[in-house]
Amino acid sequence: MSKERIGLMDANGGSAETGRGMNETGMAGGFAESVEQKMDAVRDWFASHCCGFVKEIPSMLFLIFLCLFLALLLSLVPLLFLLFGPVAPESQPIVDMKSPFSCPLDDSSHNLICLNGAQLCDGISHCPDKFDETFYCKSECKEGEHKCGGQDLCLPQEALCNGIDDCRDGSDEKDCEVCIQGAKMCNGRKCVAASRLCDGKSDCEDASDEKVGKSFEL
Repeated sequence: MSKERIGLMDANGGSAETGRGMNETGMAGGFAESVEQKMDAVRDWFASHCCGFVKEIPSMLFLIFLCLFLALLLSLVPLLFLLFGPVAPESQPIVDMKSPFSCPLDDSSHNLICLNGAQLCDGISHCPDKFDETFYCKSECKEGEHKCGGQDLCLPQEALCNGIDDCRDGSDEKDCEVCIQGAKMCNGRKCVAASRLCDGKSDCEDASDEKVGKSFEL
């Protein structure tokens, strides 16, 4: 192959590469020009509607300021939600308890400490005024109270047949005719506590405590 032909091929190859480079440069320049034109339009809109001084700001500098401003607004969203979002309700005294045993958290508090039967008369003061170690701890019960077997513990009527064993011998849940505090009857005279209904675990022999809308109406 002659040197003239090789030189011609090199020249053609170089021309093609140069052309591709010019095309790529032209495309990049066209894109930048398009972005700049759009930013000019946005800047002019701001200048005509609210802020006339932005007319003097270069388009690309205005774009940077606009991006920073939008980022600042997004960072303020959580703060605005905390300031103007829904307010959590104030704490209220506990009135609908699963246990009839309760005592004030302290002398000036409306909040209550809820106890179960196992925490009564156990030698440990759970209430600030030792209410749990005095009020229910009796060897002889009054009329209407239930005496737990083997304990000096007298339970009020509202602690009976609620599905919760407050006596160590479980006598407060035996021979129930009616269940209270949302508990449901199953297997004759056994009460299942409201908190144990439809919990995925069968407490009744026939699993009726897990059959919503059939045996029980919740």
